[in-house]
Amino acid sequence: KENNPEIKEEDLNWLGLNWDEGPYFQTQRLEFYKKYAQILLEKELAYPCWCSPSELAMKRECQQKSAQALIYSGKCRNLSKEEQKKLKSIKKNQVLRFKIPPGETKVNDLIRGKVVFENNLIDDFIILKSDGIPVYNFAAVVDDHLMKITHIIRGEEHLSNTPRQILLYRALDFPLPYFAHIPIILNPDRSKLSKRHGAVNLRDFKKRGFLQEALFNFLALLGWAPKDNKEFLTSQELIEEFSLVNVSKHPAIFNEEKLKWMNAQYIKRLSNQDLTHLSLPFFKENNPEIKEEDLIPLIPLYKERIKTLADFPKEAEYFFKEDFPPDKEAQDKYLSAPYLKEVLDSLILKLESLEEFNQENIESLIRERALFFNLKAGNLIHPLRVILTGKSVSPGLFLLMEKMGKEKVISRAKKFLNLVLNNHLAKDNK
Repeated sequence: KENNPEIKEEDLNWLGLNWDEGPYFQTQRLEFYKKYAQILLEKELAYPCWCSPSELAMKRECQQKSAQALIYSGKCRNLSKEEQKKLKSIKKNQVLRFKIPPGETKVNDLIRGKVVFENNLIDDFIILKSDGIPVYNFAAVVDDHLMKITHIIRGEEHLSNTPRQILLYRALDFPLPYFAHIPIILNPDRSKLSKRHGAVNLRDFKKRGFLQEALFNFLALLGWAPKDNKEFLTSQELIEEFSLVNVSKHPAIFNEEKLKWMNAQYIKRLSNQDLTHLSLPFFKENNPEIKEEDLIPLIPLYKERIKTLADFPKEAEYFFKEDFPPDKEAQDKYLSAPYLKEVLDSLILKLESLEEFNQENIESLIRERALFFNLKAGNLIHPLRVILTGKSVSPGLFLLMEKMGKEKVISRAKKFLNLVLNNHLAKDNK
């Protein structure tokens, strides 16, 4: 959290990532880092450095021009006690650097196998800054040892940090943990996943209507798969089946369309009551007056269609608005037929006399009216859909009309007819 303040405990709780203790903050553990830094100093495995940032930048520039490795020159490494004492009296800002020994460092990675690093390409890195704050590599080693961490599983971009940490473990006589570096996650175009390219935090996924179970399941399968390639697993099943042996060495692809598909499957598995309860906040964002009972009739229409909870109010907006924006293309395609006024007039009369306004009776009546006027059923169904919803695509029209209710259906059909009549009058007056 110190490195990423956007992460909040409630976000991790929502995703189902629970913890046994903590959280811990490095700024509250400075006494531990100071203690182990002093041990390294006493063992002469670390040393103070007074090189200024400008001096280091100039040296780096020279190394770049001569195509040398960009590592610290070691200027302060071999200072005598007298020289150190003198510099300490003159300069206040000193850092503490770790002495890299000669030779090579082998990383026995549980995913990548043996990886060898030449120590002469690793500089004497800083472990404590001038204000006493530890750098990541040093703090991580001290924390992981004190917290008895046995396995360090992290992204492959941290592999270059591992030889530094192994050298610190050995210098402090700490037992080595196991290391496993998992592949990075890429966009579908194989560019690195980043905020600039659309990656978002957990809160954003929640706000966009993704279910916790779906996101948890999807993330767990990025770069890993169970032996039977099962796609839908509970958190407990994932805990029981996970093994580093099945982690891929290749980058995982974050495919949001696949996430939406998986989320849709989880929505279908929800009880109607749970879907109603979870969807309500998304409806209330634009219509605070909506209650759970208002959504109950819509569940059979949309449970099988929506991919996220946020899709629900967008898809069903015409149930609660009379001024919903119509699809211009759908209007032009389906509402310009010359026969439409006469057929709708007749259909409205029949609908008004319909005693039981249910799916079966509505379908029977619409098909009968189409046949009476020598039309295909679609020539009446498609215009009706646009009139009632403003869309060319919707759930099944007959069930939709039943859930919308007789009064609203007839009111919208009459409103359309009045609009057509007014348009004709306006043209005649011209």
